[in-house]
Amino acid sequence: MIPYNREYHEPDVAGLRDYRSPVNPQASTSAFLRALVWLTLFALIFLLGFASGTVYAAERSAHCIRSFEVRPTTMYRLRDYDIEARIRIEPHADHRAFALSFTSDVGPEGGSLRELNNVAGEISPITQDPIWFKDKPGGNYVFTLSVLGAGGKVLEQQTAVIKAAGDGDDR
Repeated sequence: MIPYNREYHEPDVAGLRDYRSPVNPQASTSAFLRALVWLTLFALIFLLGFASGTVYAAERSAHCIRSFEVRPTTMYRLRDYDIEARIRIEPHADHRAFALSFTSDVGPEGGSLRELNNVAGEISPITQDPIWFKDKPGGNYVFTLSVLGAGGKVLEQQTAVIKAAGDGDDR
């Protein structure tokens, strides 16, 4: 057997060749540093994404109305019906009251103004109580919900529409 010594190896001399890469302690250190840089970069991107999501949620929480639904009991124009309004308002210290008003093509108009049970500077509870409008004639209705802040300032406003069946509804 011919002994192989890397220090005295001559490429032109026939014999055994070592095709393995030489062991370099700096190579393992650079691989570790490269992995550390990638991990840091990934963590930084994750934190930036998380921060942007938090900012989006903060912008979104500026909305006062969580949900606003208006439902009639029946949809026939020939008979009177009851209308139920379900309202959910975001809890916030500045939300003082809400006003719900409606107009109709058949005549009746009305509304309701309700104060939220909160003390100035405290967070108001979520409002979920349904509001009923009884015995309204069949027709088309437009409801407007306004959340009021201190001094009666309108913080947000949404509308909902009820269309009576048979009035050119899309099917």
